Amino acid sequence: RERAQRNACIANLKQIDGAKTLWALDTGAANGDSVQMSDLVTAYIKATPSCPAGGTYTLLMVYL
Repeated sequence: RERAQRNACIANLKQIDGAKTLWALDTGAANGDSVQMSDLVTAYIKATPSCPAGGTYTLLMVYL
């Protein structure tokens, strides 16, 4: 169970990272610009990913 949660978390993080990159390219964002989950959901991610262990995902700045 723990391994499955870890794998799901890693998959979510990869999805978020890819969405951040696409958002940055589409908006012309520069390194250090901030991004919110609301910028990504529906346009780049179907729904807000939920942490399988009950935690939350925190978005940091864009780094290309």
